Amino acid sequence: MTLTGAGNRQLRRLDRALDGVQDELLEPLSAHDRQALVRLLTRLLAHHAPG
Repeated sequence: MTLTGAGNRQLRRLDRALDGVQDELLEPLSAHDRQALVRLLTRLLAHHAPG
């Protein structure tokens, strides 16, 4: 599958929007705490992944 130019532009817009929402949501956490949260969530996802 490939994205069109318009699709790529839309994806970049959505990435920027998501970055802003994540920054707002995680604002109370320090950089260290954010990294710990990502590490723990990644471990949970890996544990519950199918297969």
